[in-house]
Amino acid sequence: MGSTISGSSKHKKQKTVIKAANHLKLATIPHPFNILPLGNLYLASKDDTEKRTTGLGRLHRLPDELLVTFLAQLHLSARDLCRLSQCSQMLYAFSRNDDLWRSMYTRDFGSKGGLNFKSTWLYTYATSSAAHVAEPRPIRLRGIYSDVLYLPHFYNTVPLDRLCGVNVENIDRRSCLSLDSFIAEYGIPNKPVIITDIVTKWPAFEKWNEEYLLKQCGERTFRAEAIDLTMNEYLNYARQCHEEAPLYLFDKKFGDSSSLTQDFTVPPYFQEDMLALLGDKRPDYRWLIVGPTRSGSTFHLDPNSTSAYNAVIKGSKKWIMYPPGTLPPGVYLSEDGSEVTSPLSVTEWFVNFYSRQNDTSAVKPIECVCRAGEVIFVPYGWFHLVVNLEPSIALTQNFTSSYALPKVLDWLETNPEQVSGYSGQDLYSDLKQALVSSRPDLVLSESTHEGKTQQQPSTANTTSTWTQIQQSQQDSKPFSFAFYNDDI
Repeated sequence: MGSTISGSSKHKKQKTVIKAANHLKLATIPHPFNILPLGNLYLASKDDTEKRTTGLGRLHRLPDELLVTFLAQLHLSARDLCRLSQCSQMLYAFSRNDDLWRSMYTRDFGSKGGLNFKSTWLYTYATSSAAHVAEPRPIRLRGIYSDVLYLPHFYNTVPLDRLCGVNVENIDRRSCLSLDSFIAEYGIPNKPVIITDIVTKWPAFEKWNEEYLLKQCGERTFRAEAIDLTMNEYLNYARQCHEEAPLYLFDKKFGDSSSLTQDFTVPPYFQEDMLALLGDKRPDYRWLIVGPTRSGSTFHLDPNSTSAYNAVIKGSKKWIMYPPGTLPPGVYLSEDGSEVTSPLSVTEWFVNFYSRQNDTSAVKPIECVCRAGEVIFVPYGWFHLVVNLEPSIALTQNFTSSYALPKVLDWLETNPEQVSGYSGQDLYSDLKQALVSSRPDLVLSESTHEGKTQQQPSTANTTSTWTQIQQSQQDSKPFSFAFYNDDI
């Protein structure tokens, strides 16, 4: 695919009705409301089969997915939604959907701060509205069959170690790697690698834990998706939440009012960054990441066609990575590359698509678990998914090396509307100007390469480069190519 696939895109998430029904056998915990998967309806009594029609009235004409969306977009008050839940067992089941209450909390309290999470979003909403509220106890229903209502519970409770292929690994792990070797073997070929002997030398590896984060920035306000909260409030949430897609904390300002930046140094392989030439205008590039089990990121491309490193301080992360030009199963790209649509949650993708990826993709992904004390190199243009297998603390930073500069400049020039995290007017022009002032050698080199690059035939399928890398490894021959002439 073209360069539009290699940078920042708007991200849409959609709910996927379960297709891999065999995964339901992994369910070990009954739904708290006794809701069952839709397939059980075929074995139900006549009274149960008619319960949806009688319990929803005229609303029964709406599919479950649309009914959930309808309730969310009605903007009902909490009082009205509670009244609705008293009308029938079916309406109780839909009205008690905790995803709905999370949306309502975000709508009514998300920007006010002061999150005091209490086991569920319904209970949290209630305690945010009144001082003394008894925790709502679920009513066990009978004859409620709905994949839409059942699956969030299933995704939240299915054992990750039985779902995510934690023992599948096909990535290089290296230590004692010289800078020249990294550039030749991984940087220029644009190939992921885990490096095992860097993070363990950081002070952060010994110091960073919940207590240390609370001491350093416990009362600072962070943004976790659409909710403003302090680190203290977030960690309280993370210890209690049981959700399909938990809130994930990405903080780009963690160094502004704490000493956390003194606890690590950028690994030598990733220190060269052309975007650093922009000084204070540099796009957002560094984040502290904190999240509970099951939190993570669905398939995405890193912003502005940059590469990245992700260093795990505590916990472990499962990675799935597809090379440039390859769309992962279940992921869809708009015609102009500006929008990426993927499943709503990481767990949902694993349930519906992980076991099918060998059948649906000619190009096999890189898979690995990056553990505490390890750092993974994420090259530009690679679609990647990440899920925390346990509560995790990590650090990530985006960068653009000189050997990746021609590709990045090409992307910035052709996709200005997809640039993110930049406060200036034109990132492409500003970067070119900074290069002229500080690295004119790179500008001259890049301009001489432009003519050669334009003579190359365009191709929509860029998977052959990755295939060449794999074949070169099998043939035990070094793989190399001019960085301005590859199509990744």
